[in-house]
Amino acid sequence: IRDLTVTGVQTCALPISGVYYADAVAWGVENELLLGYSNGMFGGGDALTREQMVVVLYRYARQQNADLSASPAALDAFSDRAALSDWAAPAMAWAVKHGLIQGRGGNALAPLATITRSEAAAILERYAQKFPA
Repeated sequence: IRDLTVTGVQTCALPISGVYYADAVAWGVENELLLGYSNGMFGGGDALTREQMVVVLYRYARQQNADLSASPAALDAFSDRAALSDWAAPAMAWAVKHGLIQGRGGNALAPLATITRSEAAAILERYAQKFPA
């Protein structure tokens, strides 16, 4: 995974100053990977959902000029497709098409479920293999 450089970011719109992850968030904001919630909050203490993880990775892939092609039909096989947030659908279709994310039991994509460390690690490892730097 390629490095992106931070060159002086203002994070005042995201109230995170003084927390240990402030520099990482500044990098993510500058590189348009992290946008925060629509209410202007970042939610650094919130659990990360599966759809949020995939959206951040999708934005990173866009920065790296990776193949972002995917059809919404890729999501049709999942029993809980309707639970997927509209803003996350293109990213999730991309991740499914490229084999980055898999469903959970019962053929459920579980987009709103908290992502586990093992799931996140597997997604990142698959991304690194599929889209080498």
